[in-house]
Amino acid sequence: MYKIGLSTSCGHITEENLASYRAAGLTVMEISDRVEGYADFDYERARTLADQYGIKLHSMHLPFMPFTQIDISSPALADDTVEYYRELIEKGASIGIKIFVLHPSGEPIKDEERSIRMETTKKTLARLAEIAKANDAVIAVEN
Repeated sequence: MYKIGLSTSCGHITEENLASYRAAGLTVMEISDRVEGYADFDYERARTLADQYGIKLHSMHLPFMPFTQIDISSPALADDTVEYYRELIEKGASIGIKIFVLHPSGEPIKDEERSIRMETTKKTLARLAEIAKANDAVIAVEN
């Protein structure tokens, strides 16, 4: 049987919204937000509300914009992006999230940069996979 879910921003995880989501038949949820939304997100409150309304926090979509600040394919940004994602993965995993979705890059990428960006992405994804594994989670790459 298929589960009915939605993707919502951190700011929409309120008691009123979760009650209405559950009344509408939703049983799973992905958290997805911009960098600013995760900065003040109360993970424990989200878990408490989700449990209260019988909604599984299924996945978290890691922020991907602006690509001038967050980009696993950029040699200049990859290390900082990994550390930022590590923090979010650890916090998300602490409330039971097991799937972390990310974008491997932003397009367009110039032809002369594509090779190094692909290599950087592969290395960065391997690092993120290890972080996820250490938190009993996985990385899901959204194309």
